[in-house]
Amino acid sequence: HPRVRAVELHHRVLLRADCNRGSGGYEVNDNAMKLGAVALTRMGCPPDSQDGEFLRQLGRVARYAVAGGELALTLSDGGTMRFRRAA
Repeated sequence: HPRVRAVELHHRVLLRADCNRGSGGYEVNDNAMKLGAVALTRMGCPPDSQDGEFLRQLGRVARYAVAGGELALTLSDGGTMRFRRAA
C-alpha cells in the first residue's frame, strides 16, 4: 500500500510506493505545498502495481490539510489523496 510520511524538521518526505521506497524534499507556505524530486528505489513491482500513478499524483500536489488524524493532499486538478496514520 502507498504510504507517505512528512518529516517536518528536515522538510523531507519519506514514502513507500508499492514495492519501492524513497524520499524527497517539500516546501510549504501556509497550506500550499510543493513536493520536490523524489529519489526512489527501482525494484521490479508486480504488473498490476499502481506505483507509477501514485508518484505522478504526488507530483501534482498543490495544497495540504491535516484534520482528524488524516493528511489530505489536494492535487492541482482538484483531486485529493488521503492518508491515515498507520497503526
